[in-house]
Amino acid sequence: MPIEKLLKKIEKEAEDAAAKIREDTEKTKQSILNDAEKQRISIITYAKREAAELKKRKKEAIVEESKIELSKKLLNEKNKILGDVFKRAGIMLKNRDKFQYIKDMEHLLKAFVKTGNEKIVLDRSETRITSQDIENFNRKNGWKLSLSPEKEEMGGGFKLIGNKTVIDISYPRLFMAVGEEVLPKLVKILFEE
Repeated sequence: MPIEKLLKKIEKEAEDAAAKIREDTEKTKQSILNDAEKQRISIITYAKREAAELKKRKKEAIVEESKIELSKKLLNEKNKILGDVFKRAGIMLKNRDKFQYIKDMEHLLKAFVKTGNEKIVLDRSETRITSQDIENFNRKNGWKLSLSPEKEEMGGGFKLIGNKTVIDISYPRLFMAVGEEVLPKLVKILFEE
């Protein structure tokens, strides 16, 4: 159940980020679409001019090729926008205030702690979490978690290391886990026709 809340929370944050990004990128998107439309018209005009000299089969091939090329360009731009959405969502997660980050971390710990004796390895850039915060988690939940003095480059988030397990709760891993569920909804929100 907690992972569902996390998924809903991430989905809500992604929708909020998408709305903000949609607003920021609408001008860029429209400009790209206008340029693509001008280019399409130019290619079609050229194809019509050449059609008088070429066989019907060649004319159709040129028109088809231009449609494919335009589709590729539009797809590339949509992929760039989606990449930007996930990048901004990651930045938003990394920039959360300490209070909210501690709530997020405790929620994730409750979902993923197996024995209560795991070691927590933080991202190299993480400065909000202290050993006192871990002690507070332990007191509230009856755990014996410890904070590793070693940190790793993982793009945000943390890892839980047990005797025989390593649970990766880094932001890239969380995005990958929820991406399949959230991505179709995000695409619909961003690119509704």
